[in-house]
Amino acid sequence: MNKHLSRRDFLKLSAGAAGVGILAACAAPAQPTPAPAVPAPAAKATDAPKAAPPATGDYKGKFVVISVATDQRGEGKLGTMFEQANPGVQVTHVTFPSEKFVELYTAVKNTKEQVDILELNGQDLRRYATSGDLVDLSSIVTYKDRFRPVGLRTYTINDKLWALPWGGIGGFNIYYNKSILDKKGMTYPKTYAELVDIGKKLKPDGIAAYTHAGKNIYLWPVWFFTTYAQTSGNQSNEKTLKTLRGELKFTDPEVVAALAAIFKFAEDGLFIAGVNSQDSPASIANIVTNRAAFALGLDVNAVRDATPADVSLAADLLPKIVDKPEVKSQYPGGTGIALSIPVGVAPERRKLAESFLDFVTRDESMAVYRDTNKLAVLTTKLEGSNDPLSKQVAGLVDNLTTYLDWLWPPQITRAFQEGIQAGVAKQKNADEVASDIQKEFDKLVASQCH
Repeated sequence: MNKHLSRRDFLKLSAGAAGVGILAACAAPAQPTPAPAVPAPAAKATDAPKAAPPATGDYKGKFVVISVATDQRGEGKLGTMFEQANPGVQVTHVTFPSEKFVELYTAVKNTKEQVDILELNGQDLRRYATSGDLVDLSSIVTYKDRFRPVGLRTYTINDKLWALPWGGIGGFNIYYNKSILDKKGMTYPKTYAELVDIGKKLKPDGIAAYTHAGKNIYLWPVWFFTTYAQTSGNQSNEKTLKTLRGELKFTDPEVVAALAAIFKFAEDGLFIAGVNSQDSPASIANIVTNRAAFALGLDVNAVRDATPADVSLAADLLPKIVDKPEVKSQYPGGTGIALSIPVGVAPERRKLAESFLDFVTRDESMAVYRDTNKLAVLTTKLEGSNDPLSKQVAGLVDNLTTYLDWLWPPQITRAFQEGIQAGVAKQKNADEVASDIQKEFDKLVASQCH
């Protein structure tokens, strides 16, 4: 594979799973819009098969898995199971934070450190697939029927399968502490006006409506994905692709309205004070200690670990911010971790890496991962957890829509991150942020098409 794609080719490929061109003037004709990440009905769980993994050759020694950090657990147990099935192999699992993954993994590549498996998010998968850093799995994987088709489609770019969908299907729905609302005699808000009313009633008790890890700039775009789903009339993926092709603009009214909706949360005092200084542990603590009632996305396992007696988590969708009956609330998500093999795997470990992909996506491994994390919907056809909260989340999955930063070029993702954080801090308004993003896009197109 060519590791030196031109920037123009990268721009064309970075626009989505189907290789959709960013502008008609400098790209191929548009391909169909990627399907939303909504899974088919789960197959009934079966007893885990006991077959041994494929033979992996004579390799003994360290086997390195590098993963984007997630709130899911159980990888240590799966690593031990893989070691037991392959005596003499020692699995080393390393996690990098999402917002620093590219920087840290670049350092690993530059120093030629051992890496045998990459567990990526969809955004970084596209980065590395289009730059020639991943092994094409199209002809390697003979067990594709164990996966939900939507995951395989999502990780197919330019007609090649670059990763296996692994773990859980889901994303950034709303979690909230039902106990707080119950004590106030309130129910979950269905409209923005109801949410503002709840925020006002909670404030005298020192409780904020929403907590968010605003210090982590990587997380701010999930708010845009959520609000734009409504302001775009539930056409967020379709309109994003049209924008990347030059048919629409980032300054169009739907985009500005979505940004303005986020900033209105700040104006109406719905975010916890100092939201841009809150990191993920602080945001979790705000839920655990009843300093906030709602969160857009949450490390549920961390909350459970704290075992707070007066926290009863429930799941729902963002209240309606658009006064149109035909528009529904949706939430952004993805089709699990992108499980891939880097091209630099040494020949003596290549067969072992392929065996690892097979092993961790088998029913017995997925059952371990599901039960450890209480996953609502799996990337394979095994049914999800029976945990009550997980069942609530599973009930929302028909409203899942694909993360837009899996379609955006990295420069646009960064512009949204910085712009939304500035808007929440009341340093810029929605029109200014949208204009900044469009200018960044125009600059990017000019650099690729001339």
